[in-house]
Amino acid sequence: GYGSEIFLSHEADKEGFISTVLATYMKQRGFLSYWGNGWGLIIESPTDIVFAPVKQLARNFIVIITLIALSFIVILYGLGRRMIRPLELLTKSASRIGLGDLEQVLKIDRSDEIGMLSEAFNTMANNLKTTTVSKSYMDNIFRSMTDTLMVVNTDRTIHSINPAASQLLGYEEKELKGQPVNKVIYEKESELFCSAGLESLARKGSIQGVEAIYLGKAGEKIPI
Repeated sequence: GYGSEIFLSHEADKEGFISTVLATYMKQRGFLSYWGNGWGLIIESPTDIVFAPVKQLARNFIVIITLIALSFIVILYGLGRRMIRPLELLTKSASRIGLGDLEQVLKIDRSDEIGMLSEAFNTMANNLKTTTVSKSYMDNIFRSMTDTLMVVNTDRTIHSINPAASQLLGYEEKELKGQPVNKVIYEKESELFCSAGLESLARKGSIQGVEAIYLGKAGEKIPI
């Protein structure tokens, strides 16, 4: 019959290699009352040539998708570093403060939550520095006093004594730390450290003009 067809064909060349071609066939139809001579026309083209634009389009698509994916990775990495870098600085600064370096200052100029966190960290470091300096100052005064000084906990145990008290009593500070105050204060004179005495001290803030007697390490009584 008349008409056309498109089909794939496998052909072997002289060397025996088989190739695939896309072929189309059309038979002569004639014209009006002329029925033609029954000729037909076959056109063949290798599939490599026919589908070359499609394959090139696929390759271009893969390249574009790869470039887009790489761009996203670079952008995400940059955003991640922007978020992580301040946290790394914060961690390092906190570690240095833990080692005693109180001069750490975070310089992070941001208005987001990380910027607020860095400001809070700087405030904390400054307060800690001030507190530490004040504590060191008081410790120096405590250690350099020529008068005896004893710090007592609310449970009437000894927290610390200064060098002057240590020398007078004959004890090292570590020997008295955590010991009951009655160990160095003569028992009859230690009513100041009973519950009523401590409540009075807490209420008044200070008590003056109270006489007491120390007990030295050798058991000697030392009026104070």
